[in-house]
Amino acid sequence: MPADAVKGGTPPALSKLSAGADRVLGAAGSGRWASASVSAGRAAAAWRAHRRDDVPHRLVEPTDRALEALRRAVRSKDTRGARNAALDTTQATLDLQLRYRPAAEIDRARLDLWATQVGVDAEARDLKALSGDTATIEWIRDRVAHTYPSAALTRIDTLLEQLRTNVTDKEPAAAATTAAELQQAVKR
Repeated sequence: MPADAVKGGTPPALSKLSAGADRVLGAAGSGRWASASVSAGRAAAAWRAHRRDDVPHRLVEPTDRALEALRRAVRSKDTRGARNAALDTTQATLDLQLRYRPAAEIDRARLDLWATQVGVDAEARDLKALSGDTATIEWIRDRVAHTYPSAALTRIDTLLEQLRTNVTDKEPAAAATTAAELQQAVKR
């Protein structure tokens, strides 16, 4: 836990912020823009409510920036932009939640989130982003390897190797499939 850890569990506003970003991710991916707009608004309201609390100054700007990008992308009906902004908002929320949850738990959530990012970048056939996503997943894996039983870690490592191969071979569709399998493995 960080030095500024707070007891009492994750504040409801942060849970609402995260849930709103998750709903935008799904709604934007399926073109449900009215739902995405409502969810983005709820996420912004949750942030305003939480921001009144003692939020570390260095986390305010990234969260503000992510939510503004989310609002703009949803307003312009930019599917990839909205999905990326939703993922950025969730990343910012995980940073905020680090004061209330164990670091390993947050890093496991980050693994799942970056595997989702692989799916978004694979759909866009963005090979440079896929390479960066994979490297990030590998680094996070190193931080949480000790939290997994050996059989689960072996499965995760096998999938990471497969993901790296998919990216190297310029196969974004295969990378998306592998990332979906990785998401299941990291949740166990």
